[in-house]
Amino acid sequence: LVFAHRGSCEYVSDVNVRVADERGEEVARLSETGPIVLLDLPQGTYQITVTRDDHALARAITVGPRTRRQTVFYWSGVNGNR
Repeated sequence: LVFAHRGSCEYVSDVNVRVADERGEEVARLSETGPIVLLDLPQGTYQITVTRDDHALARAITVGPRTRRQTVFYWSGVNGNR
């Protein structure tokens, strides 16, 4: 996972991350992390929800066998707005 500001592409930290599996069960929770997070997830589909300055972004990802995924979350503006 990569966190950045839209436009400038400056990295962002202090991001809270929640990862849930396809049943909605939480498999990971990280507080105030970033700008890059590496996760070792088994094959499956996951809902990634990231929150910074009370603005949440979410994305579903699918992890296959022996694959690597890069997912970038962008916030607009310096105050963390989407």
